[in-house]
Amino acid sequence: KNDIDPIDINRFLKEKLENSNHIDCELYVGKLMRMKVRFIAEKVPEEVKIQRYKRYKKERKKEPTEDYITWNGFSVFITNIPPEIYSPNTLISIYKIRWQIELFFKSIKSTLKIDIIKGENENCVQCMIYAKLISVLLVFPVI
Repeated sequence: KNDIDPIDINRFLKEKLENSNHIDCELYVGKLMRMKVRFIAEKVPEEVKIQRYKRYKKERKKEPTEDYITWNGFSVFITNIPPEIYSPNTLISIYKIRWQIELFFKSIKSTLKIDIIKGENENCVQCMIYAKLISVLLVFPVI
């Protein structure tokens, strides 16, 4: 809590995850006001690490740093939910589901422009909302 030197996160991840697939520990973040958080990390499969590496090169058109390559090997979560409430595996699953929900909303906003509705008549606006929601159901069927 009273440390002033920051953690070398890449070395920390490598050391802690040497003999385990995940980390679950408490850390303090912040410079002026120290806040206790729960730090959870897990190793990702090698194919995920390679996919992240390729996406970085494609988007930035340059080689990633060694630190970035190390960082790509892990999924990291910071939360204030105590360990008594959720296990690390449960929290990781919840965050993965939440991320899929975020991607879903991003895709409907960008492809269907669900956030843009033009019209002055209340009935017209309601019809457009229903039409867009129906198209969401058609484009993204529930399994």
